[in-house]
Parts: sequence; C-alpha cells; structure tokens
Amino acid sequence: MREIFRSFDRNNDGSLTQLELDSLLRSLGLKPSPEQLEPDLVPAKSPYTEEQLRNLFRIFDRNGNGFTTAADLAHFMAKLGHALTAKELTGMIKEADTDGDGRISFQEFSQAIVSAAFRTSWP
Repeated sequence: MREIFRSFDRNNDGSLTQLELDSLLRSLGLKPSPEQLEPDLVPAKSPYTEEQLRNLFRIFDRNGNGFTTAADLAHFMAKLGHALTAKELTGMIKEADTDGDGRISFQEFSQAIVSAAFRTSWP
C-alpha cells in the first residue's frame, strides 16, 4: 500500500493533495465526489458502497477465490505501469493482511481502501 501511495505522491512530500488522492482513487476504479476528497469533511462511515468495494475487489481477485495475493497485486500494478519488487509486494500484503494468512480478503481490502480514502497523508 505504501508503494502505491508513493507512486501517486507526485511531489514526494509524504502527503496527497486532493488532486493526487483523486487520481489514486480513480486509478482503482472509484469515483469520489469533491466532498469525499475534502479532508475537513471526512465522513464517519465509508464513502463507498459495499457494491463499489466488491467491484473494485474483483479487479484484484483475478481467479475469483475471494482473496488477493502478491501475484494478483503484481499483475494489477504492472497493468498500471507501476512494476513492484518482490519485497514491495510482500510489504503491501503484510500491511493489509490483518489476520496474517499471507493474502488479503475482501474485509481486509475494504478496510485498507476506506482507510486510504480517509487519510491525506501516509505516516
């Protein structure tokens, strides 16, 4: 996740402008409204419907088994023109994989996407 963030942080300042955040979310197939991108107006609940998140998850879950793996992420990132190393992919899986099974479930994926939508900078 951190590598994805960095690839959209065009000025490398460790934070995303509204334009950069919009670009990142749109590259993932989401269509945030201007209000959803406004840091001071971040809603208490997910700005995306479950259907939107499930449609996005299907892009990453290439074989339809209900999980995303490092191979799935590598394929998707390569399609976006952001080839990642094995170390970067392992780091992304580890960061989102809250149950430690080496893969990302829909629940873990949803939490990661919603958390990213609520933040404008990466710690």
